[in-house]
Parts: sequence; structure tokens; C-alpha cells
Amino acid sequence: MKKQLACCTAALLLTACGTDIEQKSSMPERGTEKSAVAAVTPMTDTSEVPDISESTPDEPAVTPDSASSAADSKTDDKKALRKKLRKEITLDYPKTVEQFAEIKLSDAVTTNAKLTAPDTLLETDKAGEHEQKIELEYEGEKFSFTLKFTVADTQPPVCLLDGSGNTILTGSDLDLNSLVSYADYCDPEPTLSYAGFVDTSTAGVYPITVTVTDHSGNYISWDLDINVSDSKPEPYVDAGDQIEFSDFMQMYAGADRSFGIDVSRWQGDIDFEKVRDAGCEFVILRMGFSSDGTVTTDECYDYNIQAARAAGLKVGIYVYSEDTDPADAFGVGKWVAAKLGGTAVDMPIAFDWEDFYNFQNYKLSIHDMEMVLDSFAAGLRESGYSTMLYSSKNFLERFWVNRDKYPVWCAAYLSSDTYDGAHILWQRCGNGIIDGINGAVDLNIWYK
Repeated sequence: MKKQLACCTAALLLTACGTDIEQKSSMPERGTEKSAVAAVTPMTDTSEVPDISESTPDEPAVTPDSASSAADSKTDDKKALRKKLRKEITLDYPKTVEQFAEIKLSDAVTTNAKLTAPDTLLETDKAGEHEQKIELEYEGEKFSFTLKFTVADTQPPVCLLDGSGNTILTGSDLDLNSLVSYADYCDPEPTLSYAGFVDTSTAGVYPITVTVTDHSGNYISWDLDINVSDSKPEPYVDAGDQIEFSDFMQMYAGADRSFGIDVSRWQGDIDFEKVRDAGCEFVILRMGFSSDGTVTTDECYDYNIQAARAAGLKVGIYVYSEDTDPADAFGVGKWVAAKLGGTAVDMPIAFDWEDFYNFQNYKLSIHDMEMVLDSFAAGLRESGYSTMLYSSKNFLERFWVNRDKYPVWCAAYLSSDTYDGAHILWQRCGNGIIDGINGAVDLNIWYK
């Protein structure tokens, strides 16, 4: 969408791995943690340890009298009551939770008492055995309990690009890592291996089985044909049929949607009045692109936003990002907000990260990239702006586990919108034609 790429490359990015894939995991899919809540063995109760408010300073020994005896009796009654109430408290919670899962105590713990901090998250950042103290209120009394649970990584790696359609020149080395792309939610460096025989000195087709294994032993496997040839085939480029904007509106007409485009410097000088008169209702503008926290303003942005607004179009913003560090992404979000200067936009600001080719070379986990997205959003949120996630259908389904935290702009170059997840925008194609733009442009539907 944002770079000049061969359409065959774009097709790979906008479709899922096309081979049968075997996954090895012992847990339900991420996001089902709440349904895993079950009865467990009794927890450690620390309520018998006196609260600070219940402790008394040391005093000199005195001869017992009727007053002290009454006080002792009252203390004993208090202890007996607390012991009785403690036995009445019921608690269920999951024995095992997924690493990095964001689960509130209110979602994890089932109890007849009141959680004093229900929005506190379970501590899941590190795998292993965990103990977490919680506070409860019951019948006017406060109690402390300790949850004991295991944090585990049970999710298999994911195949992002399966390497199909490859060609290896005769006599060259087989570099499998350069042919495939993969990632793991927790492990930034899963291991790539394959089974099978490949003789790169002799032309032919060599079937292998590719396996990616993470540090917890979860794995994913798929079959791949390695094509060894004496020459590289000519690149196949299928530009597809161009779609006129008027036809686009007619094909997907509906009362609950509007039709628009997204543009950057690649579209050159734009006559937004002609764009508006062609039926376009909104435009999403690239404000800039960023890498390692350094942002460059799109050379057409300043003109585009003024002219689009002058033409009466609704306006959205996106940033093409190559950032991989949360601190850098946070700074980019603040830069976007500062450039907008408090000016309202008509939709959330889109975070567009597309560098999934050989993603494993970044040595980042999916969770790491989620933190980058979250940090970009945090930078915007400080100034009152919201965020949406732009990605292809393939990577929304396979990579962005936290996609439900944000409105989604889904790119799927198909004749119908087949993405099942929640989304507010569908990018239908990259070869649209509209009056006012000299060349191709992305066509979008905004669902109301």
C-alpha cells in the first residue's frame, strides 16, 4: 500500500500461508483464559496475620484485672468471628494462565466476597510458578489470600509467509531463512529447521518439511517444495483489472457505509475538488513515515490536508512505521499529535507497520510488537487522539493478537470483505481510478 512493490509481492502479504500447517500446543487459543477458570485447591490464607490496624504497641506487664480480661475475651471473639468468616469465603481461579495474557482479577477470580482491587491484572510477564496476594472484603472484614498459579507459554509459533513459489539457482546454497517468515508470541528467537533432502547442484523439485520451534517446545510445521533451477523465472506481475471509483461505489453500495481513498506522495498532485465530485466522501492521508524514532513528513501532506478539508472531505491520518522500539513509537505518537496541534480528525489515527518479510531477523516476539503499537497509541492518547491498526487480513489473523484493543482498518484485495474480525474500514484494492488523481489509488469502504 505504502511502497511501490510488485503486485505478486502484495498478493503474498494479503493472503495467508497457502499450505497445510501443523501446530503443537497444549492450551486453548489465546483469549480464552476466562473460560479456563475452575475450582482449585484451597489457597493460602494470610488473614490470621494481624493487620497493622489491629496491632498494639508493647506495654509494661500489668496485673490482670476485670478490664483486661474483658478485652482478652473481646479479642478472642474477634478471632473466632474472622475464622468463621474465612471458612465461608469461596474462591475459584485458573491454575494455569498464558504468558503475557492481560487478565483482570475480576475476570479470573470467582468469589462470594468482594475484591478490593478488581481491575488489578494477574502477574503474567514471566513464565513459571507465581504467587500473588489479593485483598477481599467479606461481611465487613478484610482478608488477604495468596493465589498460586502457573504462567506458561503454550502457543505455537506462526507462519507469516510459507516460502512457496521459491526458486534456488543451481549451485547456490539453500538459505531457508530467507525464503520464509515466522514469529512467536513470547519467544523473539524461535528455531527454524527442516527435514528432507535438497541437492542444490542438480535442478529439480525437492519436498521438505519446515518446522519452527519456540523455547517452550511449541512448534509449527508445514510442507514446502524447494525448486532448484538453472535460471530464475521472470517475475510474474498481475496488476489486476483497474476499478473505476463510480463502479466501486455501485458494486458495494449500502446505507451503512461511505467510500473513500487513502493517499501519499505516490499519488502526486491531487485535485481534491474533482475527487469530491467523483463521489469520494473521505480521504486518509499519510502524514509521514518513521524508523528508529525518526519521522519524515510526507512531502505532500501539508498541501493534501488543507486541500482535502477545503473540498469538504472527511479526513483521516496514517503513519507508515518501521519502528521496533516502544520508546521510539511513543515519540512518534507524540510527534503526530504535535503536528496536528489539537486539530480534530474524523477517524482514529492509523498505525501502519508492514515489514513482515523475514520478520524473524528482527529478533522480536509478537508481544514485543504489540508493545510498539501500544506505545504509539499512548503517545497519541496524551493529547486526546485515538489509534487504529492498519494491516492485511493475513497478518490480522496470524500476527496482531491485540487487534481487538483498537479499531481496525483491514486490507484485503478480494472481491468481498471476508475478514471476520471487527473492523471499521476495508481497503478493497490498490489499483483504483478516480478523477482528480493521475494514476492508481487505494479504494476504501468506511463502515458506519
